[in-house]
Amino acid sequence: MPEKDGDHVIRVDFDSVADIYEYTRGVPAPFMQYIIDDIFKTLELAENSFVLELGCGTGRFVRQFVDRGVRTVGVDISQQMLGVACGKQENPAHIKGHLVLADAVALPFLNGLFHTIVAIHLFHLFPDWQDSLVEVQRLLQPSGVLITGFIESPMRASRLSSIFEHRRVELGYPPIRFGATTDEVIAALEAMGATVENKGFHTITHVTYKETLECFEQRAFSSMWENLPDVVHRQIMQELRRFVNSEFRSPDSEEPVKISAELYYIKFD
Repeated sequence: MPEKDGDHVIRVDFDSVADIYEYTRGVPAPFMQYIIDDIFKTLELAENSFVLELGCGTGRFVRQFVDRGVRTVGVDISQQMLGVACGKQENPAHIKGHLVLADAVALPFLNGLFHTIVAIHLFHLFPDWQDSLVEVQRLLQPSGVLITGFIESPMRASRLSSIFEHRRVELGYPPIRFGATTDEVIAALEAMGATVENKGFHTITHVTYKETLECFEQRAFSSMWENLPDVVHRQIMQELRRFVNSEFRSPDSEEPVKISAELYYIKFD
């Protein structure tokens, strides 16, 4: 949930959804592996590389890098998310030493320390995102690369997600944007002297309507935390359930969804 100073949103705190975060953002393992393989191939990562992930959450990327023998540090502002990241390992100590509780705008690392910085689904979450870009530039080696972008959740790609978002806007409660759009981040980086290369990835997967309904019921996504009163949320959920019951034989029916990922490889000249 957002932390506030008066009416000003300062941070989005994922503690309340830490236990369901990875489930509600999960993508097929082969798709995730394909993305990771592309990162390793593009950047020629090796054991002597040093990688930082900002907003590492439950450690999806950190685990991949650590398991491949790359020196990696994951940073997040949520203690709960980092706790879940430890619990995802058979040997929690294996990853615990790679995790740091810190803010992406004030990082406790030396200048030029990292070969690669990964920041996926991050800069839209806080208003002082430009300060974080300055930190990224400070921490990268001269030849280093920032990777930013998004990996779409199957539940976000669901037909039900479009209906949910359309209805909340119709009812007068559009989502609040905490930070930057992708275009704003890229424009800011280019103004800082960066060059940008982007790569897109796509796959088809399946999700049941029941899973999506449960995800939305729990307000798993940060866009559902602000400007959406409980009474409005309940109304939309009732409408979604009626829609599923009328259109499909069972909420357990599977919906094919196309999910996308967009990665931006950024170098500072």
